Amino acid sequence: MSGKSTVARTTAAQLGSSVIATDDLGAAARGVTSPAVAPDLYAMRKGDYREYYISHSAEELLEHAQRSHRALWPAIESVIHEHATWACSAIIEGWALLPDLVAKLDLSGVAGVWIEVPESVLEARVRENTAFYAGASNPDLMIKQFTRRSVEFGRWLRAQTSAFDLRLVRFSGRENPEEASSALLGAITA
Repeated sequence: MSGKSTVARTTAAQLGSSVIATDDLGAAARGVTSPAVAPDLYAMRKGDYREYYISHSAEELLEHAQRSHRALWPAIESVIHEHATWACSAIIEGWALLPDLVAKLDLSGVAGVWIEVPESVLEARVRENTAFYAGASNPDLMIKQFTRRSVEFGRWLRAQTSAFDLRLVRFSGRENPEEASSALLGAITA
């Protein structure tokens, strides 16, 4: 809910690039595996997602997400290498791009930028997306847990991007897609 997909699409349109979502890579990976073969790919797939958020602490939600993201990394890394090798530009977006893993890439022409928005913006965007929490047994708790998990992930991202000297762009949440895209491109070229 930070705007990753919107900024990625806007930036890709400006650059004439394609957009690849890590969520789609995760869905593809789960389509050719099973929980028995790759249990960490399914760490966040424990029943109805609404009840999943309600029944786990923010710390557990973050731990499950990171396990899932790390399990997905070989697929993400393969796609990055493919695009870098074939000089076919792409923007790969999604919260499964973990800074410590991206920092290990040794590819020219590949840059990583993470974005962050304030907690109030995240919560407002979740509340606006009523389809996301419709049917939850406790919508307010679901929203709270989703937001808390996202805030904890943001704290972790700040520490990781700082530790690996990577770029993090903080948005207020009031930027339009073109302004956000310009800030993102500015961070890449800085």
